Amino acid sequence: MPYEVYDINETTGVLNGFKSGINLDEYNDGICDTVQIPASVTSIANTAFYVNKIPSFVKNLTFENGSNCSSIGHNAFMNCSSLISVIFSNTLQKINPCAFSFCTNLSSITWNAWQDGTDIGEGTGFNQISSSGTVLVINPVDSQHDSNQLFHYLQTNAELPSSWTAAS
Repeated sequence: MPYEVYDINETTGVLNGFKSGINLDEYNDGICDTVQIPASVTSIANTAFYVNKIPSFVKNLTFENGSNCSSIGHNAFMNCSSLISVIFSNTLQKINPCAFSFCTNLSSITWNAWQDGTDIGEGTGFNQISSSGTVLVINPVDSQHDSNQLFHYLQTNAELPSSWTAAS
């Protein structure tokens, strides 16, 4: 999605969702299947894209290179059932409860350089997502921060389904 569709507070860098009054269907061209969080965003607000505010043709969530986003708010993407894949940036430090809950088709979580100190979901960050999927860490900082470690962390702390696997 182009930068112009996002409602970003230019003072704080908080992403509040999409701007009102924009017809997102005009981007349903078979090419635009990704919401890319702009690098200028410092956090994603609570309920920013809650309950399918992401159009059904959008399947992927990514963060622009040079991302400054450090947190994702409560219920930010809750019930965004079209999402299949999320690729997190290495700047992300907190995913609040229910941020991705009930994203029933979410089946791929990729993290660029996941690290200690990242607070994920306080027990409910990824509940009620697809029953099977994969977790991948690209550019792990060391063997303690690879896909297997993130997978176990998400299962223990964020209700990741036990049928998911760690990718290599």
